[in-house]
Amino acid sequence: MKIAAVIAEYNPFHNGHAYQIDQIKNTYGYDYIIVIMSGDFTQRGIPAILDKYERTKMALGGGADLVLELPVCYATASAEFFASGAISILNGLGCVDTLFFGSESGNCDLLQKAAPRLAFESSAYKESLSRHLQQGVSFAKARIQALGNTGGFSASELEALSMPNDILGLEYCKALLRLNSTIKPLAIRRIGTGYHDLHHSGNIASAKAIREKLKKTPSVDNVSSLVPETTAALLQQTDSDILLSMDDFSSILQYQLWMQEDHLENYQDCTVDIANRIRAKLPSFTCVSEFLLSLKTKELTYTRLNRVLTHILLSITKEDFISYTQNEYSGYARILGFSSRSRGSLLSVIKENTSLPLIAKPADFEPAGRQTSMFHTDILASHIYQSIRMKKSGIKLIPELKHSPIVM
Repeated sequence: MKIAAVIAEYNPFHNGHAYQIDQIKNTYGYDYIIVIMSGDFTQRGIPAILDKYERTKMALGGGADLVLELPVCYATASAEFFASGAISILNGLGCVDTLFFGSESGNCDLLQKAAPRLAFESSAYKESLSRHLQQGVSFAKARIQALGNTGGFSASELEALSMPNDILGLEYCKALLRLNSTIKPLAIRRIGTGYHDLHHSGNIASAKAIREKLKKTPSVDNVSSLVPETTAALLQQTDSDILLSMDDFSSILQYQLWMQEDHLENYQDCTVDIANRIRAKLPSFTCVSEFLLSLKTKELTYTRLNRVLTHILLSITKEDFISYTQNEYSGYARILGFSSRSRGSLLSVIKENTSLPLIAKPADFEPAGRQTSMFHTDILASHIYQSIRMKKSGIKLIPELKHSPIVM
């Protein structure tokens, strides 16, 4: 049995994702695909437009066999921690052969060439990185410049390593190295447009582009050619006007910011300078989007600020996060859904090989140690998301602790 894995957000699941799954099964010949998927909040520090159960249905309808939730502490973290958290779960399953991921270059050899340099940093690399950071260069650019200074990479290779999906792919390779994992990384070259492009090649567009199109014109017809039938049907069932954005969380976030005003720097990714800036701007808070505009500087990106605000919203502290990233990360594997064909095969193999607690029903799980805080934060994140969703839609949702996996 050949088992592949994909790490994704599916916000929403689109034709590019369907192409990747088709390649894994029909070109590379894998029998099953496990997806590690962000829950209700994503790596850019924003809520998903649809909840994790609807996006699980999209994934299963698109050919995935098992969808596991990436704990929110990793799902809302920077690329390194996002990748390491997801890889630790896959490694803990004990049965995954290959990790597939999208890449602008499609050059996995290049990523594996660079990964050891960044996973096990030399003193020369550290000195170069520190020098570039002191010059005011962003971390992403400083890292590439430091990598170039250590030698062995051409200008075109360094440019490739600067692309968004290759950056994430590089983090996957780093995490696999650090865990001494037997999982093989394999890059699939992305087709279509760049990450931010609203135009599309054929019927391929990025998830961000699709979200922007839905925001501009709230109609499924506006994106139906860019997504598979299952995604289109789920979007059709959901009034596009109730797709969530960070502004929908304005009131609850404002309350949390006032309540934690004296302790903001204790939250993950929030420096003293950012905390002071939030305090100064808080009296003029109207909504999240306007608040972000007031906080934004040349050095502070919207993504960084969104992560800070989301970590405050979800009470993810620096102290908690340190415990989440020790001892090879992970903690448990929460099942969001699975295909009917995988019930007696893939799931049986996982149960025989995994070193992690496998959660089907949250109410039945009894966390221990650091799992307790991590799991409770996952539940909190879902409760907050569901409460906003119910308020906006008027539709009563199943309480998180009573949810069972989706089966398709």
